[in-house]
Formats: sequence, structure tokens, C-alpha cells
Amino acid sequence: MPTDKAKQALPSDPKGFDTWYKILSSVVGLDPDPDMLLHSYDYKKYYNKYAKGRELKHIMEFTDGDQHFTDEFKLPSHPTFSDESIYSNETTKGGHWNGDRFQPSEWNYLFNKR
Repeated sequence: MPTDKAKQALPSDPKGFDTWYKILSSVVGLDPDPDMLLHSYDYKKYYNKYAKGRELKHIMEFTDGDQHFTDEFKLPSHPTFSDESIYSNETTKGGHWNGDRFQPSEWNYLFNKR
């Protein structure tokens, strides 16, 4: 069970992004390097907003349910980069979610065509 793995790996007094990301990446199958260029998500901003100071609880919540990373910190290289991202702007305008259906923007088409 992933939560047991997370419990065992996390120190009793977790400190910072590196520890959180190392454990979360091993539990959910992300690349262990948070700065890898192929990532399409700003995990550091996500951590600062949603997990900082509650690392273990966050990992447990993330692995216990139907959790996923919000669109808020998706980078323009993400396949479903949307207008909900802080990185969506006039130059790199993200697509739009209509319920659970994604409508790509011109940026999504152009970037993912490469």
C-alpha cells in the first residue's frame, strides 16, 4: 500500500520540498529529479501552496484517494496545459476544460505537434 511506503520513508520531522518530492515521486511514479527538463509541471510551486508544512498528510491524501496535481501549475509543455494554469497568458494560452472534456488551444496544437 503506497501510504505505508510513504510513512516508512518520511522522517518524523519532514523538512522541505526535497524530502516531500523524493517520497511522492517514488510513491506515484514520477521521475526522481524534480528539475528534469521533461517535467511539464511546477512541483515546487505546488508544494509551496498545498503541501508545505503538512508533507506526510499531503502524501497520504494524495495516495489514498483520487488525487491529482491541479492545472494551476501545469507548464506550457503539458499535453493538457489549460487556461487554469498560472502560466497561461496571451502568448502561451492554454486550452479550456468543459467539465471533464479538454478543448485544446492553438498553443496546445502547435506545441504538441512538434
